[in-house]
Amino acid sequence: MEGQPSDVILRTSDGVFFYAHKSVLLGRSTNCFAGLLAPHDHGIHPLHDYISSPHVPDGLHPSSPQEVASQPLQTIYVDEPSPVFNVILHFTYNMSCERYTPTLETLAFVFASLPKYGLPRVHTYDRSDIPAALMRYVSVSPLRVYALAAENELDSVCILASQYTLDVTLDQVSEGDALTMGPIYLRRLCLLHVNRLEALRKLVTRPPDVHPKIPSCSLELQQSVRDAWMTGVGEIMKDSAAHNTSASALKEALEPCREVSPCWECKNLVEARIADVLDQWGPVKRTI
Repeated sequence: MEGQPSDVILRTSDGVFFYAHKSVLLGRSTNCFAGLLAPHDHGIHPLHDYISSPHVPDGLHPSSPQEVASQPLQTIYVDEPSPVFNVILHFTYNMSCERYTPTLETLAFVFASLPKYGLPRVHTYDRSDIPAALMRYVSVSPLRVYALAAENELDSVCILASQYTLDVTLDQVSEGDALTMGPIYLRRLCLLHVNRLEALRKLVTRPPDVHPKIPSCSLELQQSVRDAWMTGVGEIMKDSAAHNTSASALKEALEPCREVSPCWECKNLVEARIADVLDQWGPVKRTI
C-alpha cells in the first residue's frame, strides 16, 4: 500500500506496534476483526488496491512507541505476541511471511488465531505461503507438521509430510497430536504404516525357490538355505521401524543366505529372490 496512509495501530501482547489499514482488515474479516473495528470503518481504499500492490505495506513494519506517539491514530490491543500477529497480518494482506521464518509453534498459534479474527482458513487461499513455511519443519518434526496440516485441512501438506513420518513409529504419536490430526487423518497415517509393514512381510516371507536335487546339493542343504533366509526375515521384521526398511538394509539382512551353501544353483536362487524383493519393495506406497 505504497502511498496509502495507515489509519489504525495494532499493539501486540509484547508491546510491539503495527500500522495497518482498516479497509484491509475489514475486507478480509467476517467479524470486524474479532469485533475490534467498527463495521463502517472501511475507509476509501478498496481491498484489491492493496492485494495487487507488489510493495510491502508500511503498516506491517513494527513501530516504536515514539513513532506511535507522533501519529495520533486509533490504537487497538491484540492478545497475540508480535511473531504470531506479524504472520496473521501478512496473511491478511496476502503477502509472504517467508523472510520472517516463523517457528513451528508460531505457525500453530497462527492457525488457532485465524478464526478468531474472522479470517479465511489457510487451505482456502492458494496464494498463502504458510503451508511452505510449515513444510520447513517436516524433517525434524514430521508428526507435528502432519498433525497441524491435518487439523487445518492442508491435504497436500499431509501427503508430503506423511512420507517423513515413516522415520518414526506409531507409538511416538502423542495423544495431543492424535487429537489434533483427528480420526480421519490419524487412520490414514496408521494405514500407511500398517500397510507398508504388511507389504514387506508378504514380500520377504517367501523363501528362495529350490532346485532339483543334484549330487553336489541335497534337499537338506537347500532347506538350510531357506532356514537362513527366514532367520534374516526375523531380523528385519523385529525392527520397530521395519515399515521403513531401506533396500540396503534388506540386502544386508538377506545376503548371508547366499553363503550357507557352496552350491551355485542355490546362490543364484538366493540372488534372484533378493532382487525380486527389492524390485517389489521400492514401489510400495510411501504416502497417505
